[in-house]
Amino acid sequence: MKTNSHAQETMLGGSAVAALVACWMLAAGPALTQSDGDLFAHIAAGRAILTTRRLPAVNPAWASDVLLAVVHARSGLTGITIAVALLAGATHALSFATMRRYGVTLRVALPAALTGATLATSHWLARPHAFTLAALAVLLWLLTSPRGRRRWLIVPLFAVWVNLHGGWIFGWLVLAVWTAGDLLDVRSRVPRTPYQPHGERVWRDVATFAVASAATLATPFGIALYKTIWRTLFDASLRATVDEYRPPSWDVPVDALFLATVVIGAVTMLWPLRTSPPRRAASFAMGLATAAALSAGRHIALYALVAWPLLVVHIASHVATREAHGPTMPLRVHRGRGAIAASVAAVSVLLMAWRTAPTTVSAVRFPVAAVAAMQREHAATPVFTTWAWSGYLPYAWADHRAWFDPLRFSPAELRALGHVLDVRANWRDELDRLGVRTILLPRGSPLARALAADAAWSSVYRDNTAVVFRRRAPSVAIDHPD
Repeated sequence: MKTNSHAQETMLGGSAVAALVACWMLAAGPALTQSDGDLFAHIAAGRAILTTRRLPAVNPAWASDVLLAVVHARSGLTGITIAVALLAGATHALSFATMRRYGVTLRVALPAALTGATLATSHWLARPHAFTLAALAVLLWLLTSPRGRRRWLIVPLFAVWVNLHGGWIFGWLVLAVWTAGDLLDVRSRVPRTPYQPHGERVWRDVATFAVASAATLATPFGIALYKTIWRTLFDASLRATVDEYRPPSWDVPVDALFLATVVIGAVTMLWPLRTSPPRRAASFAMGLATAAALSAGRHIALYALVAWPLLVVHIASHVATREAHGPTMPLRVHRGRGAIAASVAAVSVLLMAWRTAPTTVSAVRFPVAAVAAMQREHAATPVFTTWAWSGYLPYAWADHRAWFDPLRFSPAELRALGHVLDVRANWRDELDRLGVRTILLPRGSPLARALAADAAWSSVYRDNTAVVFRRRAPSVAIDHPD
């Protein structure tokens, strides 16, 4: 009876977490799909794969691109928004269930799961890395399962994951350190709570790791995918140019929350409490995820789905030991109410989606009218524009591209983009070297002001969002509303 009550309470709590997180994502509105232009770039890439039936150069997210293109073709941005919101809800509900598996009470697990969702909000966007966040929750669920045979499900997980997003490499590292920690625990024969070493099953876990590692080759790109991800991981120009690759700071609310949890975790792990530390596998995974998040703010979402649930389980074990006979949350769920709660949660999410999901691209965030005008006048391509708008251009103007590709670029191209957009020394020489004839910029940007005063360029279109410049030559200006 107690087991049934625990399962029903977990279903009820998980349904509440899923509904709250999904509605939270939907309430973000266009920000979920239009915070940057990467979603549009991925849709365009998937559309090209479906049209040509050919894969381009190495693309770690090619399957995600195809999925996004298919969903967009059938239900537009609304369908993508709903799909990502539901995926986020299910992901954090699974994280909640992982904590409950180890006896974390509802009064702790519910706020902890929502705290994890808060930590991950900065990177819950309609982009392929959403699949990595979901896959991490599944991976942790399988790693902490008391049923050893479930470990083999990690193999197909990686076989699929490797085609969805390059973040599988982080999942592989989690699996590697987890397996290493289990080996050390078994060899030392030291029992650690609240987790128990795998004992005689540890060699099966080693075999699972080996087969899962081989499964990461189940991609059309083979070993070339490894090289691409390696170059990205150690590309210093990303850290120097892209904000989300920079370390977290106390000035950003989500970053401050993350840093606070790191401090709490460090104190808890080092303070001489009466319970044993978590087993080495969990400690290694927490250390890996924390180090990744400290190196780049974009990895805080990874921390939220790996280190944070394990840390909550560890802290809760201390509280449970000290209050073994203390009060527990007086919640009992009768048979069937968990299913009813899940149904109510699903209806709530769909109603929220119907009211808030965006249907069109924001003409304030993106140059919707400007690109349409360029298309009518057959403006020369490739077009030089910002990172975000470089993703939107091939989405709105099929078979055309921006000079900068936000999905595949070299460090030299990234440096050149920043050099010109920031109007640094000799920016005109750099622009001449690139050989572009059309430039699309946000109105009032530094480069737009510089080009307006440059005799070599003329403004041929302007609206409240964007301005288009063309290198001076005998030409006809594009008609524009003002």
